[in-house]
Amino acid sequence: MEKFLTGKQVKDFLFESVGVPDNIVETSEDMINKIITFLNSDKNVYGETEIDFKIIGNFSISDFQFPSMLIRIIVNRTSKYDSLVFDKAASDVLTNKVKDKFQINQVKYSPDNNMIVLVFETQTSYNITYGNISKLIGNNKNYFITVLSHELKHQFDGIKKPINPILNKADYTSYANNIGKSITPIDDFVRGLYYTYDFENLVRNSELYSEIKMDNIKKADFKNFLESSDVYKSLLKYKYLTIDDIIADIKKNYMIDVSQKLSDISGIESMSDDEKINEIFKILYIGIRDSKLQYLKNYLSDTVNGIKKLINKNEEFYNNELKKLDSQDIMPFFRNKQLEMNKNADLTLKKVSKLYSMLTEVRYIRERTY
Repeated sequence: MEKFLTGKQVKDFLFESVGVPDNIVETSEDMINKIITFLNSDKNVYGETEIDFKIIGNFSISDFQFPSMLIRIIVNRTSKYDSLVFDKAASDVLTNKVKDKFQINQVKYSPDNNMIVLVFETQTSYNITYGNISKLIGNNKNYFITVLSHELKHQFDGIKKPINPILNKADYTSYANNIGKSITPIDDFVRGLYYTYDFENLVRNSELYSEIKMDNIKKADFKNFLESSDVYKSLLKYKYLTIDDIIADIKKNYMIDVSQKLSDISGIESMSDDEKINEIFKILYIGIRDSKLQYLKNYLSDTVNGIKKLINKNEEFYNNELKKLDSQDIMPFFRNKQLEMNKNADLTLKKVSKLYSMLTEVRYIRERTY
């Protein structure tokens, strides 16, 4: 006996197999369109520094439904700009350098209200209207839909897979907090650790699929589309990037930057280039270590008499992790992290290639039962 799957079952099968939740791009587009329409007004944004709007909608991602979203626009007043300024490259949260351009600052799910909170942030003078914001988002709609698809997938994963190992979250956060803190080759390496981390790899296909949908990419165009995408280029770079490459690049192009970075350290004049580079990696390690420990302390602390503190097993867990971090050899640590990054990038490259199947027209799949 032959059993035929319905079109929806085939669609669900394809979406699940490549890690793209059903309806995520359509919902992202619907949300952005509603924001553009809602803000299309000549009303001036006068003295407000934080503007909140609640928008009702019938939003869903796979079987996750939320009936509304809260839009928060944070306006930091400055005389530097008399209008809204948008720069796609500058709005990349991974660069962690430019904070004065219009960008999506945060997307989070509020379980108490069953709504998505979407936060935009910018710096500008007083001379803007809500319509200016609407027009900027509208002129860059595909970009904002792609970013929102990426961020909504993070929220979807958090709802469907709410339990993540605490040390993994601490590592992930420590990388994010240390992007943009060092010289260029080191910053790019830390970005690679963050970019290829499991939590980010889970959302890559949703991000790329949104671009495929927005640009109406066909099967014949897929290879060119993929190889020209920022995601593919980044993953390919991090698949092959090594610590030795980074050190060679620093020696050739960045020793002046290294010396400036270490100018406050006594004895810098007598250090060799290798010693200076080791010192740069040591500073990075301390930053990652401190950020990880702070995350663990915040997560594990209980409030006792109004004061947050570590107690009992949580304190023991924290102290054990502290000992591990303090006994770590720095360069072997980073070489191991490099290998993890290379492996994760390779696995994600293979995963994104599966998006091709979503461009294939499949009418049915036959199942034989006896």
